Amino acid sequence: MSPTAAPNSPTQSPKVSKLEGIKDRSNQLREPLASELLLDTNYFTEEAIQILKFHGSYQQDNRDNRVKGQEKDYQMMLRTRSPGGIIPPELYRALDKISDEYGNGTLRATTRQG
Repeated sequence: MSPTAAPNSPTQSPKVSKLEGIKDRSNQLREPLASELLLDTNYFTEEAIQILKFHGSYQQDNRDNRVKGQEKDYQMMLRTRSPGGIIPPELYRALDKISDEYGNGTLRATTRQG
């Protein structure tokens, strides 16, 4: 009978979650985002989506714009803080400019309630 390693022995690596593995491979939360931004696609891969979350951004499928049978229509969500739910005019104008320059020209605001 061969001996087996104890669960906490130095020869056995601790089990790493899928998300921790993605973070470990990300070059300090840069990849695969940096590489994928250079591609001519309208979406991010699953690994890039997980890294996006650490930067306060989220990729969503805009189901309202998609007709049955069509490809997914991706859009981005950027999480911001707005104490008391008030968005100063300067911030709104900056977000509007970002949506025009880097997005599809739409801007949606929502609150996070818990």
